[in-house]
Amino acid sequence: MNINLESLYTPYTIDGYQTFDLDRETDMIIEDECERTGKELIYDDFDWDYDFRNYLEALAKNLIKILNEEILDDVILSVTSDYKVISPRYYNYTTDKIYIEFEIDKKKLDKFIEENFKDYKKDRIKSNDGFIWLADEDDDETKLEYYLRKISEKKYSQEAYMMDQMDEIQGWEYINCKLIKK
Repeated sequence: MNINLESLYTPYTIDGYQTFDLDRETDMIIEDECERTGKELIYDDFDWDYDFRNYLEALAKNLIKILNEEILDDVILSVTSDYKVISPRYYNYTTDKIYIEFEIDKKKLDKFIEENFKDYKKDRIKSNDGFIWLADEDDDETKLEYYLRKISEKKYSQEAYMMDQMDEIQGWEYINCKLIKK
């Protein structure tokens, strides 16, 4: 069985607003140029051009590759995506995302939920003040989201994922800049 989830509802994000924002890379470029020129330079001393769309697409492709390497088990059999990055106009309560298709063994997922039913009922994703979960509380999407938080994230933490993304996708490759102050 296949289940589609937005990356927002997994422990693994492609958030370009706070997580993968290229700030670290920009700071390193400025620091390197300060060392090279012997001058004190700031952000405004450069003309910046960010290829953010391709950066997010690279993160999305690498996300699927990583998930196939790190979280597959007897419940999650494969992970795919069309890699179409969706970026919000405003980053108020959302961020960049892709749709991820998980091939799962439904019987094993249901068995896991049954064995952890008390915790599932208490800790599953659900609507609350300021948030609406559109899936039904016992839909397969809800069960998979719970499984990803309870099992997959223990096997492969958010921190390990972020480090692997930063190691694999070199953000500075998506930044072009020119020193405009001599």
